[in-house]
Amino acid sequence: MCITIFLDLYNGFFLCRTLGVGDYLDSLRVDSDLFDNNYVDARLTNIDFPEKKRNLIYILSESMEQSYTDENEGGGFKQTLIPELSKLAKENNDFSSKKDHKLNGGFTPGNTTWTTAAIAAQSMGIPLNGGINYSQNFDRDSKFFPNVFSLGDVLENEGYHNYFMCGSDAAFGGRKNYFEQHGNYKVLDYYTAQSDGIIDEDYFEFWGYEDSKLFQYAKKELSEIAKNEQPFNFTMLTVDTHFEDGYICPDCPDKFDTQYENVINCSDHKIAEFVKWCQSQDFYKNTTIVIAGDHLSMDGFVADAVPEGFPRKTYFTVINGPTYELDKTREYSTLDIFPTIIESLGAHIEGNRLGLGTSLYSETPTLIESMGYEELSKQMSYNSYYYNAILLSGDELREDANN
Repeated sequence: MCITIFLDLYNGFFLCRTLGVGDYLDSLRVDSDLFDNNYVDARLTNIDFPEKKRNLIYILSESMEQSYTDENEGGGFKQTLIPELSKLAKENNDFSSKKDHKLNGGFTPGNTTWTTAAIAAQSMGIPLNGGINYSQNFDRDSKFFPNVFSLGDVLENEGYHNYFMCGSDAAFGGRKNYFEQHGNYKVLDYYTAQSDGIIDEDYFEFWGYEDSKLFQYAKKELSEIAKNEQPFNFTMLTVDTHFEDGYICPDCPDKFDTQYENVINCSDHKIAEFVKWCQSQDFYKNTTIVIAGDHLSMDGFVADAVPEGFPRKTYFTVINGPTYELDKTREYSTLDIFPTIIESLGAHIEGNRLGLGTSLYSETPTLIESMGYEELSKQMSYNSYYYNAILLSGDELREDANN
C-alpha cells in the first residue's frame, strides 16, 4: 500500500510538472495591471464610420495557420499546404512589408487558443481567463461578458445586420449566447440547415455537416441578404480542419502523405473558391472580406511536422479593404484583429485601439511590439482585478473566475 501511494504521488507530481499546473497556480497568485493600463472600452471610444458603410464577410477558418506554408514563405513545411490562401494574402493585405516575401500571421497568447476563446480575442480583444468554463451549452439566460462591447455591438450600433453561420450546434461552447447577446446576430447552424433544406433531418457528418455544404448555405444566404439596403456582417466558421485528422470529403486531394495535410489543402481550395464567388457578386465592390485562422491546430501532427521551436502563427488577411500604408511587417496577436476589422471597413478609431488590440493599419505599436510576445502571454495568465471585477461584472460565472 505504501509503495502504491508513493507511486501515485510521484506520478501526480510528474503529471503536474509536465502540464505546467504548478506554473498556472503560481500565476494566479500574481496580480497584473495589464488590463488597467491597456484595456480600451469600445463603448467609450470615438469610432467614425464612413457615410456609405461597407459590408463585412468574416471567415473564421478552423485551425488555419500561417505555419502551413513552405520555408520560402516563412512557414514550417517543405511543401506549402495552402498555396491559394498564400496567393490571396500576397495579392491583398497580410500586414507585412512590401519587401517581405514571407507570409505574416498572428500569435495566440494565453487563453485565446480554443474556438470560443479565439472568437472573444478576435471580436472583443480579450482572452477568456480565470478558469471560466465556456465549453458547455449555456441556456439563454447565461451572461457572456455583459459589460464588454464587441465587434457585433459596434456594428449593430452602426445599423449593420449581423449573421453567424457554422456547421455544428451553435450553442456549443457558448457561441450562440455570445453572438445573440453581442450584436443580435441571426444564428445559422446545424439545426437551421436542416430546417432550410440544406441537409436532411438525419444527416450528420463530423461535427454536424461539412464545409462544402457550409459554403453552399453561405452563398444561398448571402444572395438574399445582399438584396437588403442595410449593411451586413456575415461571420462564418469552418470546421473540416478540426483535429483529429480533419474531415476528409470526396473533393479532398490525395497529394500529401497524411489525411490532415490533404484536408488542410482541401480547405485552402474551398475558401479560395468561395472568395472568388464573392468577388463575382454585385455586393463585392462594397464588401471587405476577412479570413482568419481561429487558433493554432491542436492536432499533434503539426507540432511534430514543423521544426523545433518554430514560431507558429495563425493565418490572417484582409481582402478589398483600405490600402496598407506602412512599409513594415507587423508583430501582432489575434487580439489585434478586433480593431483592425473595424478599420478595414473604412472606419477610424480614435487612438487606434480597442480591447487589448491595436489596429494594424495604424502607427500605434501592438502590445507584442511594445512588450514582446512572452511578456504579454505571461501578463495575460496573471490574476487581474480589473478583468474579474469590471469586465466580468454581471456575469454569473464571475465567482468561478475569482476562485
